[in-house]
Amino acid sequence: MYDPSGSGGITHYTFELATALVEHGCRVTVITSEDYELRHLTKNFDTWYLFKRSRLRDIYALLRRRTERLRADTPPASHPQRFASSPASQQRFASVLSAIRTVRKCVSLTKAAAILLFNGTQIVHLQWIADRAADLYFIRLLRLCRLKIVYTVHDLLPHDAHTAQNRDYFEKVYRQADRLIVHSHNNKREMLELFDIESDTVQVIPHGSHRVSFAYQDTQKDEARARLGLPSHVDVILFFGLIKQYKGLEYLLQAFDVVVKKYGHAKLVIAGKIDDSNSDMYRHYSMMLEQCARRADILVENGYVPVDSVSSYFAAADIVVLPYTKASQSGVLLSAYAAGKPVVVTETGSLSETVRHGVSGFVVPPQNADALADAILQILTDSTLKEKMGAEASRLARTVYSWQHIAKLTLHLYEGVGS
Repeated sequence: MYDPSGSGGITHYTFELATALVEHGCRVTVITSEDYELRHLTKNFDTWYLFKRSRLRDIYALLRRRTERLRADTPPASHPQRFASSPASQQRFASVLSAIRTVRKCVSLTKAAAILLFNGTQIVHLQWIADRAADLYFIRLLRLCRLKIVYTVHDLLPHDAHTAQNRDYFEKVYRQADRLIVHSHNNKREMLELFDIESDTVQVIPHGSHRVSFAYQDTQKDEARARLGLPSHVDVILFFGLIKQYKGLEYLLQAFDVVVKKYGHAKLVIAGKIDDSNSDMYRHYSMMLEQCARRADILVENGYVPVDSVSSYFAAADIVVLPYTKASQSGVLLSAYAAGKPVVVTETGSLSETVRHGVSGFVVPPQNADALADAILQILTDSTLKEKMGAEASRLARTVYSWQHIAKLTLHLYEGVGS
């Protein structure tokens, strides 16, 4: 199982799936990075730390951030001494470093493919693309070695980047796989509309509901709130995860103002790191969170939430809101189910398939703050409804979205690929 990311939602997903597959008798090795976030957790699968920490990556990231900043302040011709720090020169240097990193990674992946070929590996299950050139090279090399390839398509295309170039690249990747896994029928329909691939290669397997790494059931609400400094007498609304434009945080903030005006004793918790891949968006959300942090009714935790702290945020919440403008699926949603929390989501991607409207939560139109506010208020003002929705979320986490069930479906897919 190939997960070069090493941290975040995909890494948690891979951990859970690998654990459940081993419980069903499958031998699994997770190929990941040296800075693997879940090193400290007990595992029943093998780990192969293929990707080592490199100073090149740190330098490249620093140069990329500097280049983005310099683009907003290009030096005038009257200051030739600043040429060395111009966006163009920074970009050229960053491109050279990126190429060196890709070559180094290709060398590692060539060795990895040889080892997989000779150690009896039957299937390589890919979970993420970290380096486009290197990972496409790896996939093609696996095909050349006649290894079976399964690819879980967590996002059909990069969010906020549905360009022709991206479609062309990912179509090349998808056409190399023997089987593609998507998390909903909506995702499958959209995939077949976007890409020239055979319908038979695409199989729907739901996203699982996290259980092993987060231990939600062991974290009590009062204990979690004390840990986070949250009062016990207010209703807590949680927005969790990486902050990007498609997450729709602006609409939740508008909705929260309506909730506060009509309901009063509510507190919004925003926990997650701002995506820094786009400097303009990074500045935009940094300013937004700075303003939010000044409010007494909003708690802002700006930064990546380590895995050992995740359960506290979900345990402390009364309701989890996903105001996304576009999404394929969300691990945050399934984490809310694992914690037994009602949810409010938007009608996009597979979210509306995962949430039973009026039963485990509410589904509202995207980019509609009034609809978000109404749905949140319905749950917060009706304790019986909130309790029933939370109970249904827990039931779904234990059944339809349990990792035992997901592992069975995945093993059946493996058997079909191998036959």
